[in-house]
Amino acid sequence: MIQKLWPILSLILPALALPISPAGADRAVSVDIAARFQALSAKDLHFVKSIPLGIGPFPTYHPQGAKILNHKLYLTSVRAGHSGYLTEYALSEDEALPLRQVRFENSEQQQILTPNLEHAGGLDGNEQGLYIPLAAYRSRGPAKILKVDPFTLDVSVVGAINDHIGALIRDAASNRFWFWNWSANDVYSVDESMTISDRQPNPSRWQYQDCKSVAPLEALCSAKKGLLWPKGEIQLIRFNGKDQASFTVLHRVSVPHLQPDGRPGGRRPLTYNAMDVEATEHGLRFYFVPHDGVQSHLIVLEN
Repeated sequence: MIQKLWPILSLILPALALPISPAGADRAVSVDIAARFQALSAKDLHFVKSIPLGIGPFPTYHPQGAKILNHKLYLTSVRAGHSGYLTEYALSEDEALPLRQVRFENSEQQQILTPNLEHAGGLDGNEQGLYIPLAAYRSRGPAKILKVDPFTLDVSVVGAINDHIGALIRDAASNRFWFWNWSANDVYSVDESMTISDRQPNPSRWQYQDCKSVAPLEALCSAKKGLLWPKGEIQLIRFNGKDQASFTVLHRVSVPHLQPDGRPGGRRPLTYNAMDVEATEHGLRFYFVPHDGVQSHLIVLEN
């Protein structure tokens, strides 16, 4: 169900909003993001701003994945025990205006033995479609892979996987996917018909939360490790082949623990969940949404 509380603003403000990334958004496709990332270290990244998301007509609940497209933010989230959501925001230099929200319905929800698919996970994609896993909120639970049109927010089902898929990578060059299951214990290589060609245990032991394809066979991922005070990294990974699940971590950059307003501290690293990256005129800009509910902020770092 698409909620349109501000239909006039949803048409006008995307055109009027000052872009949060004027220098690089339109050039990102032609820039080698992977090469730029491999030249980075943790000391190169600095805090730019923190924009609140958890206020307004659309609650963020527990954010999972983020994607920046055409000066808009698309954020997946889950309300445990209820539903998964995709929320669209218009981004300006200093604010994020909520425009529309999709609640992912479960037609089977009323059937006693059918699990509720509510966990909307990390997402990847482009203007042609955003790909989102929607899974039962438990380990080894089933999942569907959804495709959402970012212009209309129409939702279609690509296929189903008999495992909890929490994050995915969409390789546009080969029309293939890589899936991470619960806690990223395993990784799958899957074709567009949802046929699994390979499945392997995750060799890195990091939990991958939200990944973005940046080149054929390569992706940047938000990663965390540990429970009480987890470490956080952005990792560049490369798969050994389009039909292989095995991969190598090519480069990693640690990230700090920041409070919602950007001050140091807190238990969650920036890569706790949602992340995206885009090129600027001279470097890279990273977007993170590590906190829940009214504390949800879009935290921006760049080099």
